[in-house]
Amino acid sequence: MSASGAAVSEAGLRSFVGLIQLFADGPHTPAAARSVDEPSARGCEDGATPSGRSRTRSTLSAGNVRSGTIASGDKGMGGVGLGMEGRREYTAPPITDAIIEIRFAEELSAGNQRKLRKRLARNYETALDQKEVNVHVNFQAAQADFSDSKSLVQLASLDQADRLVLRTQGLAWQRLAPYEGWDTFFARVQADFEAHHETVGLRKIERLGVRYVNRLDIPSSDGEVTRYEDYLTINVEVPWPTIENYQWRVEKLFPESDLLAVLQSYIVAPEVPGTGAFILDIDVIKQQNLPVKMDDLWADLHAMRELKNNIFELCITDRARGMFHK
Repeated sequence: MSASGAAVSEAGLRSFVGLIQLFADGPHTPAAARSVDEPSARGCEDGATPSGRSRTRSTLSAGNVRSGTIASGDKGMGGVGLGMEGRREYTAPPITDAIIEIRFAEELSAGNQRKLRKRLARNYETALDQKEVNVHVNFQAAQADFSDSKSLVQLASLDQADRLVLRTQGLAWQRLAPYEGWDTFFARVQADFEAHHETVGLRKIERLGVRYVNRLDIPSSDGEVTRYEDYLTINVEVPWPTIENYQWRVEKLFPESDLLAVLQSYIVAPEVPGTGAFILDIDVIKQQNLPVKMDDLWADLHAMRELKNNIFELCITDRARGMFHK
């Protein structure tokens, strides 16, 4: 049968509310993103969020397995710099979602939230006000508890590719494909955050996140089987030549830089007949020694992006790299 992949809806990957819920739940909740290495439309990869799954056949070679973690022998894995020989430039990076989040220790008052919404709305063409409600379900008792709702503002460009989610306790920026490069994305983050700072003043940061979701569409070897291990260096070791689906998750702490990297990969539904598709999701998180000054914030986000790019390069093969050029 044709490679069909896990059913991760494109709408799900692009959902504002889903995006923010993923961030709100912290590093142990799957989400979507991709990372790119170069400032223009060139780069590496980032992460994504599975919603549901359909069946796909793929081969996972037992001889090419580095399962569970990135090999400890890789040079520089203890810090941000991985000792790579120069940066790679891609004219067609596989990024579908690029996300930057800044979460604060305290919530904004309703008055300051209104002021901030009014100020940041100048930078976008559309605005949508929503309420966020937390639901706790007790299946044994067959009951659901609903917590108090909170304000959620979604600002976006006219084409919906550039987005900002404004919550009482944080900001999350999103860029959908086509990715225009780090410089363009980062400039928007800087402009919005500086406007935020001018409007509501200094706020203590509780968490930073840089997350990229990458989607790789690869040809099936015989119209049915897709060899994912030819494109990723991290694979799942199984005792069978083919499987219908896969998903893995790896967490790696970099103590020298106080960064945590969460890597995920799983199959998604293909969009082109005779191909298979999968996600490589890289989320870099900082929750300790957080910046107080704005210059330090920018430096941290750049370092997180660099780590993400380096991890991306360690996770892909040369065969995959050959796909990222037009």
